[in-house]
Amino acid sequence: IFGGDFSNGYFDITEGSGTVTGTLNSDHLVGSSVADTIDTKGGFDSVSAGAGGDVIKIYDASFFNIDGGSGYDTLELTTDGMFLDLTNIANTKISGIEEIHLLDTGALGSTLRLNEDDLRNIQDNQDWMDQSTLLKISGNSLDTVDLQNFNQGTSTEAGYDLYQSSVNSDLKILVEIGMQ
Repeated sequence: IFGGDFSNGYFDITEGSGTVTGTLNSDHLVGSSVADTIDTKGGFDSVSAGAGGDVIKIYDASFFNIDGGSGYDTLELTTDGMFLDLTNIANTKISGIEEIHLLDTGALGSTLRLNEDDLRNIQDNQDWMDQSTLLKISGNSLDTVDLQNFNQGTSTEAGYDLYQSSVNSDLKILVEIGMQ
């Protein structure tokens, strides 16, 4: 069904427990209908977060796929110095995500690179005209966001700068103020 060998681990959250933790192997991690924390621990994982506002923690770019499901879901890059280049992975690998958070625990900072195609596929329910539904990128001053073919717009929203595609003006993204 998922196109990979996940025989090392199938982890399913018991309804209401809220947390599932994978291994360094290839795991299939399944969330519940409430807000969950899914900690992949790295590896060639498949994540199906389900409903609810979920946090999905990744440690590298070796995952098979991530589906945040419904609700406000956050993809958290947990490794200091991590470089996630979405332009070099299949656009179908990440879906159902409303925020990408570069979580740094050290002094290196992390980098996220994405383009218009990545943006179109990450979120399932984005209304390009409604800024409250735009993908948010959050982090700190050590983190870098490399937006391919985007220009900073003229407006901000509650701590975020608005960026707009230079190719398609309907494509917009919000980046936390202070990030590089």
